[in-house]
Amino acid sequence: LALAGVEAAPHVAEQLTRSLGAWPATVRLAAAHLRFLGRSSITTTAVPPLARTVLDEYATDVTSGLSAILLRFAGEAAVAPHLTPALIDDLPFTDVDRADADRADVDRADLDPTAADMVHLLERAGLGSWSIADGGARFTIVPALRAPLLASIESGAPETAARLRRATAEHLGRHGDALLAAEIAADAEAWDLV
Repeated sequence: LALAGVEAAPHVAEQLTRSLGAWPATVRLAAAHLRFLGRSSITTTAVPPLARTVLDEYATDVTSGLSAILLRFAGEAAVAPHLTPALIDDLPFTDVDRADADRADVDRADLDPTAADMVHLLERAGLGSWSIADGGARFTIVPALRAPLLASIESGAPETAARLRRATAEHLGRHGDALLAAEIAADAEAWDLV
C-alpha cells in the first residue's frame, strides 16, 4: 500500500490484507484500484466493498482463459475448505460428459472427466496447489480465488453447492474432523447433520 502511495492505519492494512486472502497480487491490485479512484487512504468501512471488488476482478482476470467446464469445476472445488484424495473421490461433483467437452472445445487428451484429473488441471492453471498437512495431502484453492469461485457456484447453482457442502461435512465427520464438519453443516443449515 505504501509503495502505491496509499495510507492506511496498521489495523486497516491488516484487515485489508486478510480480506484479500493475504495474496500480494490482490493487495497491489487494491492499492492500484484506490489510486485509480484518486484516493490516497483507506478506512475500515471501505475495506469490505474494496475487497469484494478486487477479489471479483482478480478472479475474472485469472479465470478468463479457462473452459466453462473447468471454471464450473473450480467453483465446485471451492465449496470444500480443502480437498484430499479421498474427499475428491467421495464428493458428488457435476459429471463432465463427452457432450460438454465437445461444446467447450476441450482437447480430450487434456481432459479426462474424473475429478482427480480436473483437480490436476486446476493446479496446472495455477488456481490451487497441493500441500502436506496433518500427515496427508491437501489441495487448496488459492485463497484470493476461493471466495469469488464459491460465490459463483452458490449463486449459479445453489443446489449443487448445497449438495457438495453436505457431502463434504459428511465425509469430514466420518474421517475424524468433526469440528470442521459441524461448521460446514451449520453453514449449510443442515441441522440434522450437525
